[in-house]
This record gives sequence, structure tokens and C-alpha cells, in this order.
Amino acid sequence: MAHSRQLLKAAFAEQLKDRSPTARRALADALMDESDKPSYGPADRVALLTAAIEAAKEGGSLGQCFQAAEKLSQAFLVDSLRVKLNAATGMSLLEPAAPDTSENVLAGLDLVASLEGAEDFTDAFRLLGSLRAAGSRDPDLRRLVAARTQSLESARSASERIRPSLEKLKSSPSDTAANLAVGSYYCLRLRQWDKGLPFLAKGSASKMGELAAAELSTAAEAGKAVEIADRWWEYSEAKGMPAGDAKAIKLHAASLYERGRGTVTGLGAKMAEARLKQAAQIGSEDDESGEMWTVLFRSSDPSLWNTNTDDGPDRFAVDLGHCPSDVRFLKLTAVEQNKSVIIPITSSQIGRQNQLCKPKSGETFVWQGSNEKSWGGRHLGISKGDDKAGTQSGISITGTGGSLYFGWGFGHKINVNGKQYYSWNGEEIDPTVFEISVKAGPLTFAEGKMLLK
Repeated sequence: MAHSRQLLKAAFAEQLKDRSPTARRALADALMDESDKPSYGPADRVALLTAAIEAAKEGGSLGQCFQAAEKLSQAFLVDSLRVKLNAATGMSLLEPAAPDTSENVLAGLDLVASLEGAEDFTDAFRLLGSLRAAGSRDPDLRRLVAARTQSLESARSASERIRPSLEKLKSSPSDTAANLAVGSYYCLRLRQWDKGLPFLAKGSASKMGELAAAELSTAAEAGKAVEIADRWWEYSEAKGMPAGDAKAIKLHAASLYERGRGTVTGLGAKMAEARLKQAAQIGSEDDESGEMWTVLFRSSDPSLWNTNTDDGPDRFAVDLGHCPSDVRFLKLTAVEQNKSVIIPITSSQIGRQNQLCKPKSGETFVWQGSNEKSWGGRHLGISKGDDKAGTQSGISITGTGGSLYFGWGFGHKINVNGKQYYSWNGEEIDPTVFEISVKAGPLTFAEGKMLLK
């Protein structure tokens, strides 16, 4: 290991000389990219990724620390949670540039949620103290930290309430009530269903126990997954079901629908897909920001853009006059592929053509919101800012002025024309449902990874 570190210092000697935050972040990226090369042995990869974490810390990027920690845990028996915590508590989270501080605080809140899931409340509260200090100048960050603190306090109280049941199971492992309480805690509170289902199954006098036992008995049969998912979903809608419990159960049912995809046909398949979409919406609302996305459009037909249409889940649009006035971000999602990209934007730009959006990196992306129809197709979506005029093939998201821009959304096919085409990251895709939504609040750490940079 020591030899690997010496070799690393020699190989990256020039980059190591520049200790500016920007250079350190670039070095962290370079080290992570280098670690992916198959020619390196275990010791070299560990040295590269450990150095990447140190470079990211010196560059003030907690998100990069987490990326390197994930790479370490995927390749080696390393506790990524502990590595992330050591990084978060061993660096300054407050950066000169407000966006950098915001990214660090959001990454830290993501880690707090993971610590809560591991029931490490001591470290979670300690990290929250650092996040509270770092985010004290930003009202959005103060609100997010306060909300996470409240959630963590609730989780700690729930953990304390479950201790008697855990103690009971040490002497009476078949106790029905204790098993039901412990299983409900793991499944509904922590959403650790693999851990909680065996306890629930031993609480078989309850409906949840009955469903858990049925799921465990058919775990190896993908064909049964949809049937079990249906039963969980129906149970989530029982009269008097607490909203938080219903949400947890629906999200679990969605995981079973995913596992059983392709095993049912007809109306059963259609209902499963509808519930998966509903669960995806529930999941998107269930983040640490507390801020929901406002859906402006969801359809494979761009002609619905900027109209008042509600003809089902995949034929929906609102007049842009109803768009919130304080929008900060726009998200474009390919619904069936479950992929999203996000750009910064203002409310005044959303319905207009060729609006330039510059993320923090300074790279330009173009928002085409006029929904102009030309060359046989409508143009609505996000494109990269480099004009591809003269290109002889591809899907252009822009249709006027001789300019050709490739990206994400609806457009026309160069030198083909005649009908509507669809694109994702510059590549043609089959006709699909796109969703366009906006948000006024800050992005979560997970959403930040979707931000085009």
C-alpha cells in the first residue's frame, strides 16, 4: 500500500502541486477515473480512491468524497457509511461560493438519512450540528436541516419505543405482538423490508403478518410477485391507514411490481404499470427538501404543451399562465425509461424559444419551450449549447434559423422530417411519454446528480 502511494505521488506530481479548490476537485475526478481502469491491482485502486477522497476534502466537495467512497465499497469490503462520515466530519462544509456550500449541506443531509436507517443516531445528530452551522446563512438550507432534525428526533423516539419488544424477543422469539411491533418498525419506519418481513411473518395474527408470510413463501417465484404486490397495495388503502404507513407499503408494492414485470398481461399489466407510476410520484415527493415538483406536462404528444388538458395520467398539461412565479429548476423525465435531467431556469423562460441556461460550470444548455412546429415535428426540450449546423443526421430539438441542437425531448429528424421524433441525450429513441415539471425550492442531493453541468 505504501508503495502504491509513492507511485501515485510520482504519477500525479504536476496535479498535486496546485492546491487550489478547483484544482483539487479536478484531481479527485482524475483519480476516480484512473481507478476504473482494469490494469490496476487492489492496492493501487485503494490508493487512488483514498487519494481522491483527500483531494475532494481539500477541494471542499463532499459529493465527490461520497462518489469515491461508493467506488471503494463496491470494489472492496469497506464500510462506505463510515468513510463518508469521516469525510463529512473531517472537512469544512462552508465554502466561499454559496452553491458549493449548498451542495455540501444537501450531501450531508443524504448521509444523515443513511445514518438514521442504520440507527446511528449519535453520529447523525453530530453531523446535523455541522450542517446547521454551514447552512445558517441560507433560509432554504436552515429549513431543510430543521426538517431533517425533526425527522431524526421522531426516528430516535420510535427506536426507543421498540426496545422493549426487541428485549422480549430475546427470551420469547415467537411472541406474536413483539414480532409484529419489530417488523412494523423495520418495514414502515426504516423501510428495511428484507429485515422486517421475517418478524412480520411471525406476527401472523395480523393482516400484515399474513401478507409477509405469503410474500416470503413465494419469494423465489417472480410470477407471484404481482399477485403479492396487489395484496399489499390494496392493504395500503384500508380505511384508517396512516398516511406514512400507506406510503411505505405502496413503495414496497412497487418493488414487487418491478420484479414481476413481464409475468402478467392485459389489464393486470396495465394496472401494475399505473401503480408503478403512482409509486414513482410518491417517491419523488418523499425527499428531504419537502418541496414538490409541479408537473406542467406529461404526454407523448407535444401539441398538448401549454394547454389545459386532463385526459388521463399520460395526457396531461396545464396552461403556462398557471406556472409558479418563483421557479428555479426544470426537470425533463422520460417516464418509461425512468431517466431525468434538470436545468436551472426562471418562470419567464419556460414558454419561450432558445433560452440559454447556464449551470454553475458555465456550460450552456438551451431550453426550447415555444413548442414550435417545423420540418414535420414539434420542438420541445433541452439541448446542448453547441450548434451542429451542417450535420446530416440526428434529432434536432430546435427547428428554425438553420441551427441544429441535440439533446433531450421532442424534435425533428434531420433530412427525414415528416413526423414527430424523440431524443434522449442526443440519441433517437422510440416514441415515449415525457414529463416536464418545475420546482421553486432547492434541489436535493439526489436531484443535484441530475443537474446538467
